[in-house]
Amino acid sequence: MSDSVLLKSLPYMLSIVAAGAGVDLRTDPRATTAATNGRVVILPPLPYTGGELAIYSLGYIVHESGHIRHTDFAAAGTRPGDELHRMLVNVLEDIRIERLINGVFPGARHWLDALTLKFVETGRQGVVDPDAELPRKLIRYLQDWLYESVLHYKAVAGIGVQQRDVWRNSVSQPLADEIEKIALQAAWSSSTHAVVGAADQIVGLLRQELAEVESAPDNAESGDGSQGSGAESPSMPPSTGGGDGDEATLPGEPDEAAAGDPGSEGDPEEQSEDSTGQVGQNAESTAGGSDAPTSGASAAGSQSDGQMPASSGPSGAPEQSAGFPGTRTSYTASLREALDTPGLEEGADRGDVIREEMSQSLVESRANRDATFNIPEVFGVQGSKSDAEAIQRVRAASTALQYGIEEFLQTHTRKRYTSGEYGKRLTRDAGLKMALGNPRIFQRRAEVQKVDTAVHLLLDISDSMSVKGRCAVALDAALALGLALDEVLGVSYSVSAFPFQSYDVAELVRPGESIRDVAHRFRAMAPNGTTPMDVALIHAHTVLLSSPATRHVCLIVTDGAPDDLTAASLMIEMGEGDGIEHMAIGIETQVSHLVPNSCVVDSISDLPRQVITMMQSVILLPKAA
Repeated sequence: MSDSVLLKSLPYMLSIVAAGAGVDLRTDPRATTAATNGRVVILPPLPYTGGELAIYSLGYIVHESGHIRHTDFAAAGTRPGDELHRMLVNVLEDIRIERLINGVFPGARHWLDALTLKFVETGRQGVVDPDAELPRKLIRYLQDWLYESVLHYKAVAGIGVQQRDVWRNSVSQPLADEIEKIALQAAWSSSTHAVVGAADQIVGLLRQELAEVESAPDNAESGDGSQGSGAESPSMPPSTGGGDGDEATLPGEPDEAAAGDPGSEGDPEEQSEDSTGQVGQNAESTAGGSDAPTSGASAAGSQSDGQMPASSGPSGAPEQSAGFPGTRTSYTASLREALDTPGLEEGADRGDVIREEMSQSLVESRANRDATFNIPEVFGVQGSKSDAEAIQRVRAASTALQYGIEEFLQTHTRKRYTSGEYGKRLTRDAGLKMALGNPRIFQRRAEVQKVDTAVHLLLDISDSMSVKGRCAVALDAALALGLALDEVLGVSYSVSAFPFQSYDVAELVRPGESIRDVAHRFRAMAPNGTTPMDVALIHAHTVLLSSPATRHVCLIVTDGAPDDLTAASLMIEMGEGDGIEHMAIGIETQVSHLVPNSCVVDSISDLPRQVITMMQSVILLPKAA
């Protein structure tokens, strides 16, 4: 099924995705955008053909299901005044939970990748200007590069690598290496606590970097904006301590070579490291799942054991082995800006961003007066118990149905044989054929029709069905048909009724359940309420499209008076577009205006005669070509 078809099937795609992601879904007519209370995802009424709203709503369901399953909201509490820490937790936790939900729900990656593409198109993700402020470059780097290297989203293919280069050209190489290692560990961690700890470490590294740069002597400024590229700063005197003379003086440390340290010359190992002016990328960055190409700044100087060649500073941060970018004044200002940054839109929780975009799209949709739908609330009738009295009451009709369907199926599905010019077994008259020069002497099995059909019966129990006992006839018809189809190999049968008390739909028979075991559930149904057939059809289509069967049939039992005939007809049209076939049984009334393939039943005794012919046309799969 193509994306265009899926998005046009939004009413029941939402329910299917929510079921796959393992979250409850509700509609609130008062809502202006999506929301969640940590247990249930709440959506506003959405237009039937959602466009952008479809991508945002499906992406929101999957993303928030990851938070519901895997986020410890107490551990991720905010820290007033520390916006950088909050943004780091948001970004790293979003990546962690999307990695986890992708492993739980196979369809999650498709919708999250589509959502990411929408963010790239609207500029919420993507490469920023190299001259942008440092905190913006940091957040975009963590987003884009981790979305590419850890989550492997096609929407940011190549963007993450570019953004990584922009970031690494903006800070010292040791700082970039350490932040990258910590970010990868957070993305692959198993808890929110680990993400919060990673944010603490990154903030600590930035503070350590700022302290070291501020304490560095004036001649420590690199001035060239490079990361150990080999270009010498014009404001820095050349090194006199051997090597190629291109190493910048370590921030916060005296120039040992200029001071005449006797150990600074003639040490081949030290000169080798100094000549590159670079630090090797930690091996854990690659082990973290990144397939992004390594930039030139981090590839040079890597050692065989994969360890960082720089020693650790007092707070766990590595001491710099190369100059910092730009002048000390500009670099100091950038670091301060990062630590004191106000909240940026890039650092918002991904769910908050989706809600904002949905809210704007909904305003436009409502201005256009687009028709909307609601997600059905489903009541799951519990317990399994047979109802011998009801089964006995419909036995005659169910037996007649069963015999009629089985006779039809035996005629069309029994094994048949034909003759051919090749094969493994000879026909009985092979000798005669050979004598007559007929080469078709081998027995071959002919292709026959098969049964692989899911049938969902949608039962109308609205107030109008109380006239002349129509509801009782409809319940008996559903039970009789279910008992008959329960015996047919290759047919799965499910039943739901609408409306049920304050719920839109009640599940009477779920796929895979034996109707004999749950027959007592039918007794709980009584006429009530209006006829929200369009909402009930969303549930029926969701059940059918969730079935692995090859053929899907929706059988509506009703008196033919839905609340909104236009909406019901639209849902039937959408279902037909997704391969769902519709039939209808009118209880004492014609329903051909709703579904052409229909019949009228006045009593349970009419059921076999009226329904058998109609059911025969949809149970069998089409013959193989």
